[in-house]
Amino acid sequence: MKIKSLCIFITSISIIGRIIYIAAIHLTNSNIPPASMGFAILLVIYGIYLMIANKLKKIKTIAFVPYILCNEAAVILNIIICRSQNRFYFNIWEIGIIGGIWDILINGVLAFLILADHRIYENKAKDIEKF
Repeated sequence: MKIKSLCIFITSISIIGRIIYIAAIHLTNSNIPPASMGFAILLVIYGIYLMIANKLKKIKTIAFVPYILCNEAAVILNIIICRSQNRFYFNIWEIGIIGGIWDILINGVLAFLILADHRIYENKAKDIEKF
């Protein structure tokens, strides 16, 4: 599987997961702070923007790195916000924050692969220019 198709797959899953997360917050008696929902909405918009941009004009994989890093930051900020407001009693739908730690690991590896691939491509281009 190519890295770009992996990026598109992970981004699609992330968008679907965030939409389910937003719906779950609305449908349950949630104690998640509004800022956490704001992060989720912004990430859905950003993810959809990336998918549309990729359909209209094929974008490079490096364009997915900011989205991946924002995804990681949102999970960390959700944990910090909930911890600062003493909101430790999550219902079943909000367990996604704890599951977000796996998201951080997967996205971290994906961002590393993208940057490494971009660096290798960049070095090959420099070697070709020398000749």
